[in-house]
Amino acid sequence: MATTHSNTNYSMRHARRARGFTLIELLVTLVVMAILVTIAAPSFSRLIASNRLTSQTNEFILALNLARSEATRRGQPVTLLATATATPVFQSGWQIFTDANGNGAKGSTAEDGNVLRESAAVTGNTTITRVTKSGSTYPTATASDTPDRMYLTFNALGSKLSGGIAYFKVCDSSISSLPGRVIQVSLVGRASLYANNVSCP
Repeated sequence: MATTHSNTNYSMRHARRARGFTLIELLVTLVVMAILVTIAAPSFSRLIASNRLTSQTNEFILALNLARSEATRRGQPVTLLATATATPVFQSGWQIFTDANGNGAKGSTAEDGNVLRESAAVTGNTTITRVTKSGSTYPTATASDTPDRMYLTFNALGSKLSGGIAYFKVCDSSISSLPGRVIQVSLVGRASLYANNVSCP
């Protein structure tokens, strides 16, 4: 008799454990999850784009400072040149090379055309463009039309070889509302973040 009672209790406990979710409960859970994902997705995408923008801004600053340090180390001009040939953009990649005559073009000698570092195209929808400053509070930055907009050359002392202060704008083309960053290269050749709230087109 005791054995039968014990078996009955075990069967009841086992049945309660095996019950699980009903179909209605499962559907409600899936609907709630879908709503939460829909709400969170835009913010998450924006966060990823913002982090990528920061990362690639820092990478470009490092490239500019590398070109400068190589110029001082070698005691001769070194240029950072955009890989793209049709438009003044750097997101397609860039090269850092020795540039003895400082004309922004690669020659065929160790002193004029030796590639020191090469970068592939950036990931995602990032754009990097040489720009000119506009507005005292720097609300915008417009594409540069200067002859040297495709490259930047540092002399043997690490300063910019010619022209005034150089600016580069970094944006995400897929999220125009995301503030862009502006990199400044001073007359003495130091590259740094100048602004992080610039309007992007």
